[in-house]
Amino acid sequence: MNNIEGMNQTPTLNFGLGDTTEVKCESCDNMVFQQGVIFRKVSKLVAGTDKDALVPINVPYCTKCGETLQELLPPELRKSDQIISNIDIV
Repeated sequence: MNNIEGMNQTPTLNFGLGDTTEVKCESCDNMVFQQGVIFRKVSKLVAGTDKDALVPINVPYCTKCGETLQELLPPELRKSDQIISNIDIV
């Protein structure tokens, strides 16, 4: 079996927790987020497949107020009408 150099190695982090800053919800200052998923449909003509494709996009949102964490969204979906800015929390 061939062993490719660097494969299956955990990257070394060159920083500690003290070097980081907390991320807070812009609406309510909560620091706990959950992950949701939205789906975008891609035409089979664009995807080059026999069927239309679904692309999942992870959407982190605040557990307290449902506001999405905009900085982790793809630029095309940030503060746009294409995504709900507040997720209904059940």
